[in-house]
Amino acid sequence: MHRAFRRTIGVVLMAAASACATDATQPQVDPLLGLEAGEGVDLSDRLQPPAGFSTTFAFHGYVLGQPPVGTSPFPQDSLASWPRVANATVRVYQLAGTDAELNPIAGDEIGSVTSDANGYFQFPASLADGEYVITVAPTPNSPYRGFYWAYTIRAEWAQRLLGIVLTRSDS
Repeated sequence: MHRAFRRTIGVVLMAAASACATDATQPQVDPLLGLEAGEGVDLSDRLQPPAGFSTTFAFHGYVLGQPPVGTSPFPQDSLASWPRVANATVRVYQLAGTDAELNPIAGDEIGSVTSDANGYFQFPASLADGEYVITVAPTPNSPYRGFYWAYTIRAEWAQRLLGIVLTRSDS
């Protein structure tokens, strides 16, 4: 019985070592792969957060769709005609550096949220001041392309309401 126990322990340890080795050799997927580079904009003078949402967040805003053809990128009078992109996944990664072409390199994922029915998203104020990479991925059947952006978060900017505009896949 003692030999059977040792043999069982040996098999379990070999399986665990094999599983760890397999995980370590899996290729890392670049979270920016397939996304377009872009920049967000400050919408603080054009839109307000939805009623009931706190404005004490270090990173919050709207995911918007590309405006209709023929309109200026940010009309001063209204954003009411812009599509709001619901259920988009907004992820925040530590900025790990830049590549040879100065494109950001995403490090560890800090967290993710999903935009609501009006395209609004918010991360908690617990995000530390620092350099981050933001990715936005619309739902698979969306007419919009995914997006990434290197962004600096500062606590004193908590009142800024950001706008992330996704371009159309057919443009």
